[in-house]
Amino acid sequence: MNQSSPAPTTRDYIDLLHGKFDWTTPAQLEDAFAAFKASKTNHLAVFFHGGLVNRSEGLGQAQRLIDGYRKAGAYPFFFIWNSGLLTALEAALLPFADNLVIRRVVERHLVFFTRLLDDTLKLKTHEGDVLRAIGNLPRDTPPRRLTLLGALGRVVDSIWLPRRHDVALPDPDLWRQKIDAFEKDLETDVAGLGDLSDGLKFTADIGSKILRRLWERFRSGHDHGLYTSLIEEVGVAIGLDAALGKLWGTMKTDIDQAFLPDPAVYGGTAFLQGLTEVSDANTRLTLIGHSGGSVYIDRMLRAIDAKKLPIDIKADVVFIAAALSFDELAATISSGVFARRVRNYRLFALKNECEAGYWQVPGVYDKSLLYLLSALCEFDPDEDKPLVGMQRYWSEASPYTVPNILTVTGTIPPAARVWSRTDPLAPPGFRASAVKHEGFAEEPKTNESVGEFLR
Repeated sequence: MNQSSPAPTTRDYIDLLHGKFDWTTPAQLEDAFAAFKASKTNHLAVFFHGGLVNRSEGLGQAQRLIDGYRKAGAYPFFFIWNSGLLTALEAALLPFADNLVIRRVVERHLVFFTRLLDDTLKLKTHEGDVLRAIGNLPRDTPPRRLTLLGALGRVVDSIWLPRRHDVALPDPDLWRQKIDAFEKDLETDVAGLGDLSDGLKFTADIGSKILRRLWERFRSGHDHGLYTSLIEEVGVAIGLDAALGKLWGTMKTDIDQAFLPDPAVYGGTAFLQGLTEVSDANTRLTLIGHSGGSVYIDRMLRAIDAKKLPIDIKADVVFIAAALSFDELAATISSGVFARRVRNYRLFALKNECEAGYWQVPGVYDKSLLYLLSALCEFDPDEDKPLVGMQRYWSEASPYTVPNILTVTGTIPPAARVWSRTDPLAPPGFRASAVKHEGFAEEPKTNESVGEFLR
């Protein structure tokens, strides 16, 4: 990775907005393909940035990656597709940190939930003493900071996780009267603190839904940890999932639009037309996607097949922290597109301890962007949409033994999966040292491994 590389020219990238040509033109794309043809490399490596990256960040990534791909013997090309949704996601969650009602609701639900969990586990150990200490915390004035509540939630998780497969949590109706009394008391407690969200007051009914959904997620194994799941359920209670889901859906619509029929307007279709014109039996195509870029690659593979491009147009595919759902990739596999259009495959992703080990939204959300997308952007009834780039869903253990997940895990072999951070002695091409979602593609070990894959 060379930070001082020259800025990419229009022969190195296509710039799209809502799938349509924006800062670059069809003529410039033709010029880029002519430059590829003249380069004699016969290897086109196409990088798709993530779904939360704006134009300047996308071009910055291209500048930092381009030399490494060239040195690996490929002609680098970059899709700049102007998604830029990260700012919107963070802006929606950052106000949680200073909202006293949200802080009180999270604080008291965390304490009450811990008490119910302690009643269920009945531990006669030091861990039981810890649960009871958390379950008996008094109301703090002002309510505790979310960072402290996050730390307390992780303590509860560390006690619960080793026992979750040995203990069946009861139906929450067992505690109906206790829950109702708790929520009414909390409603009174927060009445003078302000709104849960703009114009929305906290009520006992809202609180009961938060607590019951939280408990059901723990019962089914779809929770993201106590504190994280509480933040997610507060988000659901105020309609944040619908707002963020709409933004995420708009991003996917932009991708779909890129492959609408008119190549003079829609960049994805124009790219595939140009690819067909310059490809022969010796052409190698590699598609590299970070985060939401994996969704773009999935759509491109389907478009290559649907538009009946020559059968020798197949791709080597690299997913990095893929935000693509198992459902979507399973559909591509089950339809035969994957077998017809993918030659080789490699997945780079964080180990779960890294994915769950940092605050994506400082002071509010204590896990990675993919956890956030899984919970609040994908319209999943469990707030736990399985995403390909998350290790937790590759376990082939309950509750992730559903057909679509098994279709993917049965197609992508363990040998093609690289979980970061890897052992320093891992073979070349299978090394990664990323510990966060952002910057994964540019992380030196990962970038070196992608270079090996390209070679």
